[in-house]
Amino acid sequence: AKTAIANAEKEIKKLSFSEQLKYDLRLTEAKTQLKRAQGYLDAITASTKINDKTIALSAAVSANNLDLVEKTYHEMTAEFRKQTILLDRVYGQSTRDRIRNVVKGPAEKLINELKNDVTVHMLTKGAAEDIRLSRQAEAARKIYEAQAILDANALKWESRLQSSLTSVTNALPIEITSITRIDNTTLNLKLNRAISSVQISEFTVDNSLLITNATLSRDGLTVTLTTSAQTPSVKYSVKYKGSTASFIAPGTIIPIQMGNSTIQH
Repeated sequence: AKTAIANAEKEIKKLSFSEQLKYDLRLTEAKTQLKRAQGYLDAITASTKINDKTIALSAAVSANNLDLVEKTYHEMTAEFRKQTILLDRVYGQSTRDRIRNVVKGPAEKLINELKNDVTVHMLTKGAAEDIRLSRQAEAARKIYEAQAILDANALKWESRLQSSLTSVTNALPIEITSITRIDNTTLNLKLNRAISSVQISEFTVDNSLLITNATLSRDGLTVTLTTSAQTPSVKYSVKYKGSTASFIAPGTIIPIQMGNSTIQH
């Protein structure tokens, strides 16, 4: 059909302008049918490719191989994004829906069932690599994201993924990510990962500042320290498990007369 139309167009160009208009019009229906036929063929080809990737992913799931599941999942989703465009070009709503439902529905169902498992698996491996390269902040972020997914969803490989994530989490050195002075005797320390308990003896502060109490937040990420009175303008460094954070106690506020108003600095 494509060859016949091309030959006809070649011959039409030899005719007068009015004749060209007449025969071009007669080719319109043929071109329309050709386009629709190509849409059907493209959709069948796309369906086959999606179906092949779906079968491969299902086989990886049956093999209980998370690394293979991750690999085939990405291959399938890439193919799915590319090929579903062709499914949408089929002429006729009912035909289009029937073709799409054969492969698109099962593929989407499998993707949705596995996306959280794959994401947690990737984040856990990424966190382990970050720890190896001493990128503690990036590792802590990935661990937090992975744990949030595990806490909020029911996963197919939940126990295995949680075990792997816990191992990586325990390998992450605990660090103070920030220190906030609440008042003259209270400090808040943010940690890069959750801990289960704290002891006063685990914390040290220089310049003769004493720690009298340490309280851990419910999520295990924040430690509130009660200290002796902080001396104005003095810089203090708090050390916890090899990690150090510093703050400066505000200086004494002295009113300074400027013109007819009193401004405090």
